[in-house]
This record gives sequence, structure tokens and C-alpha cells, in this order.
Amino acid sequence: MVVVVAIAKLVEGKGEEYEEEFKKVAPRVRKELGVITYVLQRSIKNPNQFLWYEKYESDEAFKDHMVSPLHKQFQKNTGRFVLDASIDLY
Repeated sequence: MVVVVAIAKLVEGKGEEYEEEFKKVAPRVRKELGVITYVLQRSIKNPNQFLWYEKYESDEAFKDHMVSPLHKQFQKNTGRFVLDASIDLY
């Protein structure tokens, strides 16, 4: 099993667009083979910061997601919003 915890710090005022893009892809990502959990949570104290929590059945499932068309589309649509990001795998 692989758990992903990521923090994304966004450009001021882009949080709503970021969340909308997530809502577009999340239902389909959750149906990908090996995806157990796929959640985005906005910080209460800092509305420009988001926490990603993802859980995959295996390292292979995680890697498959990272090269999936859905992931690539999300990155293309939101990459310009992200000032900084950190990712930890467990």
C-alpha cells in the first residue's frame, strides 16, 4: 500500500479554480484501478493551502495514476496556480 500526503501552496485567489478542477477529475480518479482514497482538503487557516491525501493498493497503482491522462490534465489545468508543493510517500 502507498499513502500520499502532499501540501500545495497556491497563488493568492486561485483556490476556487483549483477545487473546481479537482471536482472535475476526482470521481473518475477514484474509479482508477488500485485507488483506495483520493481527497483534497483546503486549509482553514490559509485558504491558499491544500492538503492531498491519497491511498493506493500498491506502488504500481500509484505510478499508474501519476502517468494517467486524468493526472496529466489536472496538472496542465492547475500547474500555473501552484507556488510550492511538497509530497511525502508512506
